[in-house]
Amino acid sequence: MTHEERGHGRSFEHALTFGAASGPSSRAALDARHGTVVQGALVPSFSSAVPDSARPIASPRDLRLPGIAVGAALAATGPGAPLGSVLAARLPGRFGHGRVPVWAAALGDAVFLLVPALHGPPMVTVPALLAIGFVFGTFGQLVNVTVMAVRQSLAPDGMQGRVAATISFVGMGLTPFGSILGGLLAEVWGTRTGPAAAAAGMLLSPALMALSPLARLGRTLPGGRTGS
Repeated sequence: MTHEERGHGRSFEHALTFGAASGPSSRAALDARHGTVVQGALVPSFSSAVPDSARPIASPRDLRLPGIAVGAALAATGPGAPLGSVLAARLPGRFGHGRVPVWAAALGDAVFLLVPALHGPPMVTVPALLAIGFVFGTFGQLVNVTVMAVRQSLAPDGMQGRVAATISFVGMGLTPFGSILGGLLAEVWGTRTGPAAAAAGMLLSPALMALSPLARLGRTLPGGRTGS
């Protein structure tokens, strides 16, 4: 292996671990590389797929919602994404590229704990489901854009494609397993207890994120750039 190849390998490893390019934060990233890779690539995709698989079953059965209401609830995450993108252009530069995704992930995942507790007529439950989906879509996009900005600031230009492909492959590869687990939980524990357990498991993502080197990043990106 040439010196240039070794350098690219180290840069790729830094990108996967969300570490800084230089200084103390870089050493901290290397110390926690394995846990951060798991959090950054595996946990979010897996954990979000678990409750998603149970919602189409629980909504019409327990809440007695028509199909159009279930579809609207599932689609509500979409309108939240543009707002999350706008917030991602402003909040990290003000509060930090580590603090923002941690709190956004915690808030976005925590709203799913409200779904199993919903009761009442559709005029109550449908707006609540729409609001939950919108909040999740907003904060989920805020996390995605912020973490992607950090990754892109770390990886050299020649490695950008491979870094993005690796994260997507590893992260999305576990999504089907999360869906299977969500269906099993709903079948064994019921359509309320199962999704509640799945929603609680989603909080593992921000917890691991808070313990990773990502949480210690400030308002300046590792490449020296700042947010808006």
